[in-house]
Amino acid sequence: MVFIFLLVTKFRIKLNFTQNIAVSFAFCVNSMARNLNELVVELKESYEIEFLENMELITVRHYNFTTIEEIQQKYQVVVERKNKNTAVYLIESDGRGMKLINDFALANML
Repeated sequence: MVFIFLLVTKFRIKLNFTQNIAVSFAFCVNSMARNLNELVVELKESYEIEFLENMELITVRHYNFTTIEEIQQKYQVVVERKNKNTAVYLIESDGRGMKLINDFALANML
């Protein structure tokens, strides 16, 4: 995984979201990030990559059950992460919002 961070640093890409699970590492970056294609090419040399475009990152602070239920019913949720105060959702974008569009990559360790 250190290699992934070295590449991200090399290509000067800002990670908006990361999630490390056993044998996979997921991250989300701004779709306008320069050098994104170069990063993906280099990652593919060492990892199995799943690359999803047109995603939105939603962060809800001090969430309640109603808010969570609304998000889950309204959107196609790809990743969900919650703690006591904050819920983060990576969703498929419908293109209607004024939100910053992100790209999402999942690197599976080979």
